[in-house]
Amino acid sequence: MMLMERSMETKSKDLQKQPKILKLAFITAMSERFGYYIIGFMLVLYAKHFYNLDDKAAFALFALFTALGYLTPTIGGYLADNIVGIKRCLGIGLLCEAVGYYLLAMHNSNPMIFNIAMGTIIVGAGIFKTAPTNMLGRAYKPNDPRIDSGFTLFYMGINVGSFSSGIVSGSLLKLYGWHMPFLVAGIGLRKCNNIN
Repeated sequence: MMLMERSMETKSKDLQKQPKILKLAFITAMSERFGYYIIGFMLVLYAKHFYNLDDKAAFALFALFTALGYLTPTIGGYLADNIVGIKRCLGIGLLCEAVGYYLLAMHNSNPMIFNIAMGTIIVGAGIFKTAPTNMLGRAYKPNDPRIDSGFTLFYMGINVGSFSSGIVSGSLLKLYGWHMPFLVAGIGLRKCNNIN
């Protein structure tokens, strides 16, 4: 009888363990959203400060950045499923975004550098965005009871990254200047790429 109870306890604990890929998906998505929302919070102010854009032009730039950020995952998802592979897309996306943040951290007044930085961030986000969700979804078998709690944890990571970016970017900007929030975002993504 005791043996049966222990066996059932072991099975119950095994069912509650999440796949190892959850940790990677959680950390990479949290770090990527942290960096992405730093640029989201600071883009209008950055464009006005360094490139003397008026409000209308700065907000148009923000709108274009946001629209492309939601459009490019369609291409990234296709690449992940059909050409490059999910895990490679995760690494390539993180690397592209990190390069973009490093370029912004240089706070160069050259508009060409700014455009390249924004382009690499948009492309990187598009390539990356579908990868962790896809990897995590494939880690569960059909009707796996752990899937709801796994995805809840995953989305909590996204929310933590998004929420903390506003606080951290404002504090770093005030203490160290424009380059530091972007540098921190780039370093965070580069470290995640090493985990991958």
